[in-house]
Amino acid sequence: MNKIQFLFFALFIGCQPNVSPPEKSSELPFFDLKTFIETETGHLKTYKAATKMTAINGKEETQNISPERIREDLQIFSNADINKPAWVGKYEVDSLKNDRGELMKLSYQATSPKLKIKTLEITYKNGRVAHITIEKSASGAISTIHETLQYTPGVGYEIRRSQDVVATGKNDFHVRVLFKP
Repeated sequence: MNKIQFLFFALFIGCQPNVSPPEKSSELPFFDLKTFIETETGHLKTYKAATKMTAINGKEETQNISPERIREDLQIFSNADINKPAWVGKYEVDSLKNDRGELMKLSYQATSPKLKIKTLEITYKNGRVAHITIEKSASGAISTIHETLQYTPGVGYEIRRSQDVVATGKNDFHVRVLFKP
């Protein structure tokens, strides 16, 4: 009886169609900012320290920080990745190439005012990312926020944020970090 059950089971399995789940496309519609920042975060261990300048409404403070503390700041860049399925077709793409056909600049401009990430611009030098600029803004009933994020590989990054709140007024926040080799 066990042999009959085994044969029935083997026949049943053998008759199943060989269907694989559809492969997920690994190609993203836009520049993969999240992976780029993750890779850059991995390079932080090559720096001994960094100088971090913070200014809130003009009041400045400077301190030396370890590369581990930088990871937290860089999360804001990863969060600005525009590779979201709902955003496909919501950004105009423009590129600039030099006379040798090498990519010099790649720009994404939001086509909808509802998107918080307004622009993402990547500048290239010798085929490598040389600079990234991100413009974000959002408005609500009680506040307007504008952010500019800039990242230069091997050099550092800047975060500028301006927030205008109806009840409390305008606040400006600026962070500038320079890596120390």
